[in-house]
Amino acid sequence: MKYKYAIGFIFAFWFICYTYGQVDNANFIDKTETESFQAVLNVDSVSWNMANAQLFGLVAFDIYCLSYPDSVYSNVYINFYDIPYFYEGKLREDPNTGKLWYKNTYNNERLLVDMSLTVGDTFEVFTNEWSTVEDVYYLDGRKIIQFDLYSNLWKENLLFIEGVGRNIGLWYGDYLNYTSCKYDNDQLVYVNQNTSLFIGCFLDPTNVDESIAKTDEFSIVQLSGSKQLKISGVIAYNQPVRLRISDILGNNSSEYILCNDPEYIDMSHLRNGIYVLLFSSFDQEEILDVKKIYFRE
Repeated sequence: MKYKYAIGFIFAFWFICYTYGQVDNANFIDKTETESFQAVLNVDSVSWNMANAQLFGLVAFDIYCLSYPDSVYSNVYINFYDIPYFYEGKLREDPNTGKLWYKNTYNNERLLVDMSLTVGDTFEVFTNEWSTVEDVYYLDGRKIIQFDLYSNLWKENLLFIEGVGRNIGLWYGDYLNYTSCKYDNDQLVYVNQNTSLFIGCFLDPTNVDESIAKTDEFSIVQLSGSKQLKISGVIAYNQPVRLRISDILGNNSSEYILCNDPEYIDMSHLRNGIYVLLFSSFDQEEILDVKKIYFRE
């Protein structure tokens, strides 16, 4: 008799556990598998208002992205200074993971954004520079991923912004660029929260950023009929100077250590376009000068 009671008790216990286990499993949601994200490239025409750090201050420019139904890539065009929009690569996106990639004109592809990151994850935010996610929160219906990397230049932490991209260095590797606003089919859908430097989508004209170098010691001359540069001014610092040359989106960067005055650098391997020359101290703790040069036919 006791044996029958024991069997019955065990069966009842198993049935209860199985039933509640089934309920728990039915109600369990794996957010890593079901979470969906607002797409950055959610319409045919997407554009951003941007700001760029120059030696003399901050300047505005625009980026425009056009999608095609028969391609996974969207073409990127940029309008810098008075130069008309010109082609600067492609973007592609996986809305299921919130990942956004940029492919430059050399067909090198890099991951810009990953909205699936959680607190404690690391990400290569700039070339050979990693940062850790310190917070994940929601603002105005958008998921925000905040990194521990803080920019003294832009007075903000690096953010990945759902449906927008990223606030600093939207184009991988260029920490001199900031995203102020985004438009979907010419309709404003995002405005930055950086009241220290912006009034809405526009730079605050009363702001003076003391973190940008104000000296202008370097002279750059492009030798006639070539892409060879003559750089003078190194001697003023009494130490080697580090020079990083990249396109205006921060890609294809090359570094040089300048010791002579003048220095001659051959840039014939670069395509035509606008390039940024960033001069810094050898230990990279101080920006000395920022210049641009435009190679054309």
